Amino acid sequence: MGLLLVILLSFVGFHFPARLEREAIALMSYKMSAILDLTAFTIHPAVYLRDADALEEALSATMRDEDVVYIVVAGTDEIITQFHGERASPPAMRRTNDGAAISADGSMYEGMKTIHDGRSIARLYVGMSLQRLKREIRNARIAVVLMSVLVLGVGVLAVIGISTYLTRPLRAVAATAESITSGRTRERVRIAGSAEVRRLSMSFNTMIDDVELRASDLQRSHDELRRLSRKLLSVQEEERVTISREIHDELGHALTILKMDIRNFPADRIAPAVANSLCSSIDSLIELVRRIAAELRPLVLDDLGLQAALEHQVRRLNEKAGLSASLVAPQTVDVDQLTASTILRIVREALANVVRHAAASTVEVRLSGDDQSIRLEIRDNGRGIDPARVAAPESLGLVGIRERALLLGGHVSIESGEGKGTLVRVILPVSGNPFQS
Repeated sequence: MGLLLVILLSFVGFHFPARLEREAIALMSYKMSAILDLTAFTIHPAVYLRDADALEEALSATMRDEDVVYIVVAGTDEIITQFHGERASPPAMRRTNDGAAISADGSMYEGMKTIHDGRSIARLYVGMSLQRLKREIRNARIAVVLMSVLVLGVGVLAVIGISTYLTRPLRAVAATAESITSGRTRERVRIAGSAEVRRLSMSFNTMIDDVELRASDLQRSHDELRRLSRKLLSVQEEERVTISREIHDELGHALTILKMDIRNFPADRIAPAVANSLCSSIDSLIELVRRIAAELRPLVLDDLGLQAALEHQVRRLNEKAGLSASLVAPQTVDVDQLTASTILRIVREALANVVRHAAASTVEVRLSGDDQSIRLEIRDNGRGIDPARVAAPESLGLVGIRERALLLGGHVSIESGEGKGTLVRVILPVSGNPFQS
């Protein structure tokens, strides 16, 4: 009987609490993952816009969580905002990779998540207290040991039953947290278990409700901001058209008249050599005016359309860079002015990258699509891009391509490898088939 008691007490006093602790740590890990993901998603627009009021509001739900000890949002070289940031351990603040771990003193569970917007724009650090968790585990150990002494005759069965009963709510919370982390935000924890677990479940459900509501509001704000950005970009393109035409027509015309006036000066009033030198300088100015006007807004895009403008870019590449460049595109491409301008500028940037970095001999620009989207592909046979550099913030050309596509609700994918060439694929949404004549 004594041996059975020792075995039973050993099982109940060590094995079960250890199992409970693993379940609880797993729950804390799932909760930390959910908090990091949901908080990062919630604060993303405020961090991107550096809106301190919106950031504080977005963090309010996380701050109210009773397990959260501190929150720090850090930029590349500065602290953007913090909530009890002095409580963070130095090793946690030095973390550069996404993840979470228990602090060195065992008092906190600390995690970090990088906030991306085509590039890393900030890091979110969150610390959660383990004191309540340890207290629950300690109380459970004492209760189970006392219960085992009182019901020795059915100790093994009682321990198994109690273990299952006590850990079921924790497993339910952990399972729900895992579901929410994977994107199923409508799931909620069933309220069951001890008072502490019930309070934890209700707190968790309340937090998810609040975060889901805020996420919906922020998504609407994000959509409105995107529509505003598109409108501003459209206005900017209209201004470019106006300025380009005024420079080309007015300034170009004035320089041409000036050149004619110099040519018509009597020989006794201006030396022929001086007149020739002035006319040569004016010719250079006229060429500069045309180049500036073309950079602002290629006139061929407005006069002849997108297909002709792309053909002009490819022809210039053949002439100036010595590449074998080709264009595959329908003769008729009926898109709005902003979409056409965006496609042309993306092609310009991609071809410039080929000339500067690819060491390619051939490049192909292909334009296709259907009723829902336009597909633009620029493929070369150059040395390719290191995958680590594709998403690097210092790759300004690729960042610019992504940002232009994002403003129109599109996305960019890049396929490349060392010595295998590069394929830049851009997909932009459209309404109606733009390739029907």
